[in-house]
Amino acid sequence: MGPLDALATEFYDYVRKQGFYDNPRTFGDTIALAHTELTEAYEATRLLDKDETSIWYEVKEDFTSGGKKYIKGETVRHATYVYLISLDKILAGALKPEGAPYELADCIIRLLETIKTLGHDADDLVARKMDYNYTRAFMHGKKR
Repeated sequence: MGPLDALATEFYDYVRKQGFYDNPRTFGDTIALAHTELTEAYEATRLLDKDETSIWYEVKEDFTSGGKKYIKGETVRHATYVYLISLDKILAGALKPEGAPYELADCIIRLLETIKTLGHDADDLVARKMDYNYTRAFMHGKKR
């Protein structure tokens, strides 16, 4: 099992344990959910006036770290998180990662989980697709 397939298995096992397969989704619904993550990435830049590289954390429950109190609903800048707040706050659910890069990660998670649901090996699929892509002409033969 390669690294992509290992992640796909982990994601698949997690969502199954969380009950998301109790009422199976259609393939169309699954694709729409992946598309939703891409839309959320776009909305993070358009609606929140952030650039596509910005990441931040939404405080989901009050906590204190580094001598400062963080209140539910406020936003913590990434630099603040890196220097003052430990990873355990994300793991405990007190901080929600936000921003276009995290939404793109959500899309990857959904796509890998979908590949596993369909019964395929993600590493094999990506490798075979890239092998083919390497044979294609510049710009896939399209004129600029």
